[in-house]
Formats: sequence, structure tokens, C-alpha cells
Amino acid sequence: MLECYAGGTQKRGPRANPYLGTCRAIEENSIKVGGSFHNDTCLMALKNGTSKRSAVCWETGLSAVEREQCEKSPVDISSTEAYPIGDGFQPVINLTDARDVLVVPGNYSLDVTAPDHAITGELGDFGTLMVNGRGFKVRKISIKAVSSHTWDGMRMPGELQIEGVMYGDEYAGNWTPPPVVVKNVSTHLNASNSSNQSNLSNTTVAAHAAAGHRQLSDVMAPTMTAPPSASNMTVDRYHRVILSIPLKLGAESQLLRELGLPFEAYKAAIRQGSVYTIENVVHVQEGLGQPLAGPFVFYSGGMTTPGCPEWGVRWLVHQTPLEVSLAQLNFLALKVSGVDSSRLVDVIPMPSLYKYRQSLPNTGVDHHATCSPSRPWDYADPSCWPQFFPKCDAGMRQSPINIVTSAVTTVGKDNFLAATSWKPVSNLQVLNNGNTLQIANQQLGYVTLIGPDGFPEYYSITSIELHMPSEHFIDGRQFAAELHVVHRRQKYVAQLEGALEEAYPLVTAFLFDIGTEDSMLLKQFHLPDMVTNVLNFQETKRPVDLMRSLGPALDGDYYRYNGSLTTPSCTEASKWFVFSKVFSMSRKQWSTFKVMFPNPGNNRPVQPTHGRLIAKNSFEDSEPLILDNYLGRHFGRNRLHPSTAWILVPIIAALSLLSCVVASIFVREGRKTQEQAGGLAKETTIGRGTYNKM
Repeated sequence: MLECYAGGTQKRGPRANPYLGTCRAIEENSIKVGGSFHNDTCLMALKNGTSKRSAVCWETGLSAVEREQCEKSPVDISSTEAYPIGDGFQPVINLTDARDVLVVPGNYSLDVTAPDHAITGELGDFGTLMVNGRGFKVRKISIKAVSSHTWDGMRMPGELQIEGVMYGDEYAGNWTPPPVVVKNVSTHLNASNSSNQSNLSNTTVAAHAAAGHRQLSDVMAPTMTAPPSASNMTVDRYHRVILSIPLKLGAESQLLRELGLPFEAYKAAIRQGSVYTIENVVHVQEGLGQPLAGPFVFYSGGMTTPGCPEWGVRWLVHQTPLEVSLAQLNFLALKVSGVDSSRLVDVIPMPSLYKYRQSLPNTGVDHHATCSPSRPWDYADPSCWPQFFPKCDAGMRQSPINIVTSAVTTVGKDNFLAATSWKPVSNLQVLNNGNTLQIANQQLGYVTLIGPDGFPEYYSITSIELHMPSEHFIDGRQFAAELHVVHRRQKYVAQLEGALEEAYPLVTAFLFDIGTEDSMLLKQFHLPDMVTNVLNFQETKRPVDLMRSLGPALDGDYYRYNGSLTTPSCTEASKWFVFSKVFSMSRKQWSTFKVMFPNPGNNRPVQPTHGRLIAKNSFEDSEPLILDNYLGRHFGRNRLHPSTAWILVPIIAALSLLSCVVASIFVREGRKTQEQAGGLAKETTIGRGTYNKM
């Protein structure tokens, strides 16, 4: 080291340096460094556990495959290069202000986290991101000196990153998985598919059966405290979307000022790595509104800090910078400097084909970037459903949706509880059909609505299905779970095959959030007590009483709209009732379910409304016909109510009948009668003068 770096210093005057170009490299306006001892230094740092101190050593020891998986970011963002336009949805960014935020000086950045919400079990966040219908919670805002990304080949003085994590990833924690109970029920699956929202293909069944259930260790998403190596590489299963905003020197940023920069009271805390709290309100949306309103580029990459997420990272790199002062940046005296925490190599080369300007591809938050005909449908790649089920993409009334309460068009007074006739049933089978936990039974009761002809229509329950997290959003908020009670319209009253119509289903949806106590209804699904393997079932321990369990929601507010099934074949013409009452469930129940169905779970992303109308507390059915006599399901009539003049009809009829009777029994007297008239002579008869004449 002394021989290499001592030569040529001013202390000794100009001297020839035979090692120039081999031990060190000199580049203008670049933080790239090199030298022949680079690899040896990083290997020694890896051995000593200090390789995280410099980005140049983060990937040391990785194999070529691991390096390809981990080293995907940062990239250069060009303002002039022609990037394609994606066919996905525009991202929706809903940032919220927060009070009592925690500021944590990390190794590479100053990290800001929100406090817990007042809602029981709800973790703190700075709002939500909706990316291609998936919900992400903004868990952290990070500020670092010296940008990781470059814009038009230029590295900026700093970079602010807004990290969103897919809903449910944050609920991972230390927990012992329950026992696995195996009861094979392939025959039961075939019998229950007719009432399920989806028909499980043989390919899907085979794939799930081969994979078995996922262990809880696969669900957990540990953070990486040290760079991965070929021998100790840790799998990170978080699903992240990160918004990147460049920082440029200029006027002081009000947002950074609200976070304590540059106040002397916090300078020592940052330098010492001590956590501090900002008690005043931090106006996140206002402070970042201008950069977020500007243009952005989407790409799928990796972490810009040590880490190797299996799902990767979806980046929205904004191009409008946020102005900060030099004094604010100088407060970022962290354990690792801005130079050392930025990869000291050229940014990762990426073809323009994989960057999208001001848009996302429809596979933007899918697990795979392309669809394969040999891969069965699943929730990890919902954008691939249309290759087998075109209605999933072409339909204009698809479900689920984000219910915007301010956009409700009709507010009624219909009480759903009054239309419900559900009853408890014992000895039901809870089936893991590969996509969800399902109870299939047609004895659980029915719902009565009025059909278009004014006659009652009866919708019988066919199945109960569980989704985690929720499929529907309300005002951009996602929930921990959603229970679907699926009904189908009766053709006739009989427990026979074909008595229920396949089309025109009615689905009632009930929402759950994480709380402190188990949900007694979800305990009927054996949550959190047991894990059910694919194509196996467990029987309920007590009668399933939906009316008692869900009564508080049935008697409250609900939202009504026309949609579709949320699984292939995505058939439309479904009546949806989403209840606003939120029930509570425990984190253990969530974790048990996630052993069987890891994130991204078993929920379809939110679909566009396409101008559909949403009603509140209204069945949106027809006016009922009020008849005196109902002669069938769709036939009836009223009694006749004639006018008073009709009373003359029976009178005239009676007189006519009497006249006919009199005329029929009247006998005319003939000559013979005259001769036998008691000996009276003609001349002596009284009355007519002539007989036998009328």
C-alpha cells in the first residue's frame, strides 16, 4: 500500500510512478475507482464482515447467476431516448401527512417511518400506491447524498426514495406454523367445483399438488444485514415498488426542514445513529407534489442497497428534481458516505425496450415479464389470464374494483338483513382447492330480490370463499381479508342438479382487518389451528351460522354494483354487495392462511370501473308486483273488481230465466179440453169467448 500510494506526493516532490494505471485509476468527474487490489480488498472485507461499508464490494463472492439476480439497479434515465408506452394502468399515488414520525439514521440513508394508525392492528404508513391494481403501503421515505440513479448520464447530489411494500408483506414475524392435517378429497373437489367461482384446471391442481404447502419460512421476508454471498445468500420475499426523486442543490426543501434538516438539535443524533421523533405534522404530499406530478420512467430492477429480493423491485424514477440546500445534504453524516453507498461502477446497462415512459406494462407487477401457454393461471401473473380467458381483458364490467365513496350515484334505504334467509349448517367441509379455502354447500340459505318482471327471485348460497388480502378497495384502502358468500339464482325449488343457474351469480363480500382477537367465523376455517394441504379438507367443528356471524354487517351499510367473477373465466353479470362493516381477525390467522397461499396471495388486482354506477344501501332491483293471487314463480293475477252496473246482469239473467220457465210450462187449451170442461156450454163460459186461441 505504501509503495503504491506514497509515490508522487508533494512532500517528496514529483517522482516517477511505475504503478500508475495498475494500482490506481484517475478519472475526471467520476466516482468510479479501480485497481489491481480491488478484488483482494473486497474478499478480505467479506471475510471480516465489513464489505457492506462500500458498494464496490456488495456483490463480491456471488456467482454469475446470483450476480445477475442481484445486480439490476441503478440505471440511467434518459430524457430524450425513445422508450415504449406500456399497456398497463396509470399508477395512483395517495400520500398522507403524518405526525410523530420516526427518523432513523441508517447505514446508507436517513430513513423516515410513520407511527401506528389508530386502527387496531393497522401498521403506520405514509399512504398507498396502487400499481396495476395492486395495493402497496408506503412504509419508508429514504434520503441519501449522491444519487444512485443517473439522469442523462449525470449523477445528482442526492436521491429521495419512497418505498411501498405489497399489502400483507409487513405482517411477517416470528411464529411457529401449525400442524398439517391431510384428508384427501379429490372426489369432493369435483363435486364442489360447480358452485365455486372458478373451475380448477387439472394443470393447476397438478402444479399445486406437486408443490405442496409453502413453509412459513418461505413467507417471511427477512431484511439483509450483510451482502449475500455464494454460501450465505438470504432470500428476500418482499414485493417492493420504489419511487425515486432526484435532489438538486438550490433552495431549502420544506419537507426536509420538517424532518429536522438542518437543525443543530438533530445533527448529533444523525451522526451518532440515534433515532429521533418529529412531533409536528410532516406534509408529505405537499412537499413532494411537484416532483411526483412530473414525468417518470418505469423499469423492473433490484435494490440500490445490499439486498437481493426474489421478486425484484419495480421502480418509478421521476425526472423532476426536488430542490434541497447544501446545508441540508451536509447533515447526512451517516455511517457510510454517499459516495461509498452508490455503486462505484457504471450504472447497470438496460435496453430501452425494458423501460417505459409515463406508463407501465400490463405485466408491471406480475412475477413473470412474459406469459407462457404451459403455465396454469395463478394470482402471481393475472395479466396472463386473457390468453386462456379473453373475457378477463375484454370485459368492461370486471371485478374487483376500488369503491370511491364520493362517486356513489344512488343512496337508498334497502336493508339487506331483511332480504336474507340464512341458516346454520353442521359438518361442513373446508377444502383447499389450490386457490383458496372454500366451503361448498347448498343448504346454507338464500337471498330474495325482485327480478325485472316484478316477481321475487331467490339466490341460494353455493359456496363460501376466503381471500387474503382483500380484493375490493374502499377509497384506495385495502383490507387484510375478504370473505365471499357466493349465491346462484334458483330455477326451481329442488335439491337436484341443474336447479341453480350458472349465470347471474350474486356475491356478498365482507371485509376483515388485523386485530388482537381471532375471528370466530374464520376459526371455522381452522385458522390459525391447522394448515390444509392442496386437495384436502377438514370438517367444521361447530355449525356455521352466517346470519349470526355476519349480522352486524347485514344490518348496516353496503355498496352495490354490477361486476364479474374475480377468477377465470371472469364471467360478467354478477351482482356484487360489498359491506362497509369491517370485522376483526388475528395476525396468527393471517399467517396460517399465508402458509398455504403466500403473497401475492389469492386476490385479483383491482379493475377499472369504466363508468359503472355504484349504489349505496340499494338493491338496484325492480319494483315488486302486488297481486292478489300468485299462481307460479312468474305468474299471478289480481281479483276482478267490476262496477256497480254489473249488478243488473244477474237480475236481467234471472228475469230472462224465469220468463223461459213460464213459457216452457204454459199449456194451451184445445177443443178436447173444451168438451171436457165440466159440462159447461160454450155460451155459459166466463172469460174468453173463444178457446184455443192466444
